[in-house]
Amino acid sequence: MEFKIVNENRAGYLKDVTAVFGALKVDITYFQSSTDRRGVISTVVVKTEPVPKSKIEKILVNLKKIPGTKEISHKLNR
Repeated sequence: MEFKIVNENRAGYLKDVTAVFGALKVDITYFQSSTDRRGVISTVVVKTEPVPKSKIEKILVNLKKIPGTKEISHKLNR
């Protein structure tokens, strides 16, 4: 699975994202974060092994709860 999260750049955001996956016992296989030139908006890409649909829904709900989250998308890795 691949999750792409667009957020307001702030200290501690990456910790909050990894905590969501850790709490649900989902292993992260790839993690990348980049910030726009102004340092205002960040994009985080998280890849995991395949995840059951029930966990995907929980991940999305919990990521949306993180302060500063603007947009989340996900797709199946091929």
